[in-house]
Amino acid sequence: VVVADDCDDADSTRWEAARIVEGGVAGDYTEVCEGACAARIEGDLNLSAATPTELASLTCLTVVGGDLIVKKSQALTNLIGLEGLVSVGGAVELVENTTLTDLSALDGLQSVGGDLIIEKNTALVGLSGLNNLRSVRGELLIAENDALAGVSGLGGLVSVGGAISLVENPRLSGVSGFDALVSALDLVIEGNEALASLSGFDALVSVERLDLLNNPALAEVSGLGALASVDADVVVSGQAALTVW
Repeated sequence: VVVADDCDDADSTRWEAARIVEGGVAGDYTEVCEGACAARIEGDLNLSAATPTELASLTCLTVVGGDLIVKKSQALTNLIGLEGLVSVGGAVELVENTTLTDLSALDGLQSVGGDLIIEKNTALVGLSGLNNLRSVRGELLIAENDALAGVSGLGGLVSVGGAISLVENPRLSGVSGFDALVSALDLVIEGNEALASLSGFDALVSVERLDLLNNPALAEVSGLGALASVDADVVVSGQAALTVW
């Protein structure tokens, strides 16, 4: 169901409709922005079956009220078409996309109302494009991304309502990029073979739980110097190279 509402554009002589798509979208992607200067989807947007051309047609989209899902896509190398997206009310799930290398089209995204899950994207090398993301109300999970070398694209993130979990990213060598992060529920860093330092969490003040597990190259945790309180447990195990606490 599509409902038209008032929408202004650069042409003062012409009225255009701001389109509200009631329900979710999992196909017929080109219909969302056809004839509209702006659009919002009230439900989920599932792009798992989208082609690059179909995705590129979504340039008018500013809000997804439900979840944004890209899962098991073998067609998308980037997310060009989502440059206008400002907020997602539910989760963002980028999972098992074998060709996805670039998130730069998400540079307008400011808030995620649920979890942000970036998992098993075998070709993804960085998170540039998430620079304007300020808040994630749920969990931030970055896991099993074989080529991911850094998280510098998260430099604007201030708060995470759930846990931050960095798990089994074999090429992740550092966490520089969390510079603005002040609060998270838990911090779990586990099984990142190349991770040598936690420099990058310099503004993080408090967490409920801290887990450092099986990061064999981690030699120091001075990046947690601002951490004033851990309300529950600190678990440190399998840190063969850890010499400075």
